[in-house]
Amino acid sequence: MVGIVALCTTPSVQGQAATISVKDYSASHPMIISHRGSPLKFPEHSFAGYNYAMAHGGHFMEQDIILSKDGQLVDSHDNNLHRTLGHNIDITKSTLKQVDRYKFKNGERLHTLGQLFDHYHQRTNYVIETKKTAQGHYKLEKEIIKTIKAHHEKDNVVLQSFSINSLKYMHKRLPGVPEMALVNGPDSTKLKRIVPKLPRYINIVAFYIPGDTTSNVKLCRKYHKLPAAYVLDSDKQLDNGYKTGLGGLFTDNTAKTEVFYHRIAKKPELLTQ
Repeated sequence: MVGIVALCTTPSVQGQAATISVKDYSASHPMIISHRGSPLKFPEHSFAGYNYAMAHGGHFMEQDIILSKDGQLVDSHDNNLHRTLGHNIDITKSTLKQVDRYKFKNGERLHTLGQLFDHYHQRTNYVIETKKTAQGHYKLEKEIIKTIKAHHEKDNVVLQSFSINSLKYMHKRLPGVPEMALVNGPDSTKLKRIVPKLPRYINIVAFYIPGDTTSNVKLCRKYHKLPAAYVLDSDKQLDNGYKTGLGGLFTDNTAKTEVFYHRIAKKPELLTQ
């Protein structure tokens, strides 16, 4: 049984942690992952966004990690910063000092994984994605593993990637840490090819929601994987996710999603129509 940490449900960044298992998650009690923090209200991957998600019940904060030119682990979905910061530069071609020249509108800079660990410690769980970079030989994975170990956060992380090789490499060095295989594409064909071949240590499979959610969930369950999907925000999407049996989901709106599942827990018959 793989242990990870979840906060209490009190709306506070200062929540206390309790060890639970991936196997504890279900359709009525899914693993709710705050997708890039709270991007509908604050800059992606900002402290402000993570704080808001945690204050509204979020237990899992997503990080997209890119390796900078000087080997720093930068938390950013995009390698190029034009969309998020308005500057046409690539993280992989820049040093952290160069990246730090640019700020979000709220005054924050992009954070490193180490800075996130120093800021939140064990007050939340980290869902860390390895992003493609210009540097091969698992340099990104090596730095992530080193940083997790240095900050003693092994019990507070879920590792995710579109690359099975990346997950395999990290599993050998961090055995027992939950891992999530990400699958892109709007249909189920790719999922049907991938899931039966996944190793046992990959606990979770996350797929794109426009696909056939019901058959995807059944497929994941058949091979003993927690079925998850991205990204669910509307009432219709949340309702469909519950009805089809998702055990995990990514959301841009943690507050709304937490309220939805609290309502389901109290009165399952009050589903949206």
